[in-house]
Amino acid sequence: MWGSQFFFVALVTNEVGAVTLSLLKAIIGALCLSFVSLFLKRENSSTDVKLYVGIAFFEVVLPFILIAQGQKYVSSSVASMLIATVPIITELSFRKPTSSEVGGMKCFFLYRTYVYVVYCE
Repeated sequence: MWGSQFFFVALVTNEVGAVTLSLLKAIIGALCLSFVSLFLKRENSSTDVKLYVGIAFFEVVLPFILIAQGQKYVSSSVASMLIATVPIITELSFRKPTSSEVGGMKCFFLYRTYVYVVYCE
């Protein structure tokens, strides 16, 4: 289910621009979260709106635009595999992994390579 977004983005980016698609996704997400927030209790009503707008732009809108733009040049399966490696790359960038984590990463890469070879080519 998570990977299906890459398939649909690949279909839609041919008809709608990457920026338009990304803004529509972000607006729909913001509306859904705003609706849910109406039912949540708030202990502290003071919020830093500038901080939330910055986080939303750099964590949601900008990656949506870049992923949609990138999928014009690569297949959706390659895009989904690249995005799936982001947590591992982040982990390797900030600390030295333990031996069991290295074993898990090796299994992950072997599985991803198998899936790519069998299903994508």
